[in-house]
Parts: sequence; structure tokens; C-alpha cells
Amino acid sequence: MTGEEALKIVDAILRSTIWEQGLNDVRSVVFLESWLGRTYSEIAEKLSYDYDYIKQVGSQLWRSLSQVIGEEVSKKNIQAVLHRYQQSQSSTQDWGEAIDVSRFYGRQAELQTLATWIENEHCRFVGIFGLGGIGKTTLSVKLAQQIQSQFEYVIWRSLQQALPLNTLLSEILPILMGSKATIDSSISILMQQLQQKRCLLVFDKVESILQSGNRGGQYQQGFEAYQQLFERICDEPHQSCLIVTGREKPGKIAVRSGKNLPVRSLSLSGLSVIEGQQILIAKGLDTTPQHKTLVNYFGGNPLALLIWLFAKLT
Repeated sequence: MTGEEALKIVDAILRSTIWEQGLNDVRSVVFLESWLGRTYSEIAEKLSYDYDYIKQVGSQLWRSLSQVIGEEVSKKNIQAVLHRYQQSQSSTQDWGEAIDVSRFYGRQAELQTLATWIENEHCRFVGIFGLGGIGKTTLSVKLAQQIQSQFEYVIWRSLQQALPLNTLLSEILPILMGSKATIDSSISILMQQLQQKRCLLVFDKVESILQSGNRGGQYQQGFEAYQQLFERICDEPHQSCLIVTGREKPGKIAVRSGKNLPVRSLSLSGLSVIEGQQILIAKGLDTTPQHKTLVNYFGGNPLALLIWLFAKLT
């Protein structure tokens, strides 16, 4: 990819958002020179601008790209990021009801762990579990965005409405099979696709199909087929990955997971004090010692912090 080709991609990326107007002349030169490995000092001298101004232009550009692409962009990694982005655009993606995660706080260690499990250790089933509002959905979207270039297909679905498995499969299989899709929405057909193609599936809010209360991850009546699907994805060899999020592990998953097995699970804890404060700052509140106490009081739960803030402002 040449610098001019990369420049066109970046300009198109920024123009696709509601808050950007694309690249102006200065940003274009800063990008092209950065692409060629020039330092900010060299760029400033070439343009006859102050070093601090050029550095600010560059920092704002990388920050804008990071928000849109969903991956941290810097002067050093711009070439690698754009190559991955270009590859991801050739894949087939259906994000369903996935939320906007352009504002994302913390979780870098968790992202790294999950990405390593999937990209390097080829896990077939990855669970993200934790309390309601702790950030499981947000993390699943951010993770999928970060690793999307590794897959031919990316499909994100929420189970909040407790979709019967046949209904869910009738949505997914035509995406994977195109014109070859049949009216047979069976688990076996899906498994064939997961074996033949590299697919990333994300099922959010799996607790919606489980029995409430202390039932050990048992499935609601009429949703037992999900257990068969999950077990086959865990047990059978294929080149794809299913990520599920939920407040508890579905039945039979715990016995299949392990540190060196293709089935893993992550228990998500609350945000740190600094990360929790970033949420409050983004809402226009100044950092105070009381806010540190507040983050600790709510256990770093992002939803709890937002509910408190809403109550405070109304």
C-alpha cells in the first residue's frame, strides 16, 4: 500500500463519521510524512510550522482514527493498523444490535488476554462472565472489532430477546452460505460452515436463555438446543470461534474449560478508580476525592456509575 493509497483510505474513514470532515492540507501532509517515517521535527521544518503544533495535529489525527477503527492508532503503528483495516473490509460482517464503543475505558489487559486466546491459541469457545452492567457487552464488541481482520465472517448477535435457536440460525446461515443457504437451519449445517470458513460469532447476554436463580446454568424450557450447539462448538475441531457473554456460565461449559484447552472463560471485574473516573469526566464532572470513593463504592461498575450520575442530574 502506497502513502497516497493509505491517504485516500484515511480520508474516507474520517468522512464516514458524523464528527469528521476528512483531511485538510496540514493533516494530509502530516499523515503522508508520518507514513514515510519522518519525525514531527522533520515535518515541522518542512512545513515551516512549530513542532508543538505539528505534534498536536498528529496526536489528534491518531486519536480520531482510533475512535473510528476501534483499535489504538499511533504514528508508529499506522501502517500495520491500516493493513489490518483494509483486510477487515474484505470480510463479511453483520454487527446486529452491537453498541457503539468509540468511547472505551480501560480493559487493555483483558483485551490482550482474550485476543491472545483467540488469535494465538485458537480457542473455539470464549466466555466473558460477570455482574450485570460490568461491561461485558462493551468488551465483546471492542474485542470483535480488534480481531475482526483475522476472520472471513464476523457476526454479532444479542440474545436479550431470547431468540429460539432455529430463529437465530435462520439469520446466521444465509450470511455464511449466501445463495447456497437452505431452509435447513440445523446445528450440523452451522458446524460445517465453522469448519470450512474462519468465522467469529458473538452471542451477547446468554443469561436470557438460562433459568433465573441458582440453577447452575440450566437452560430455559425450549432453549435446550443451545446447549447442544455450545457443546459441539467446544468439542468438535473447527477454525472458528464463538464468544458468549453472560452473568453466569451455561451448563457444561465449566467442565470443558481450562488453561490449556480450546475453551476459556474470563471473569470480568470492575474498572479501576482511574478508569471509572474517566467515565465521570466524559460526562463533564471534575475529578474529586469523592468520585474516587464513589467508584470504589460501586465496585467499578460502569452502569452503576451512569445510573448514579443520571439520578444526580435529574
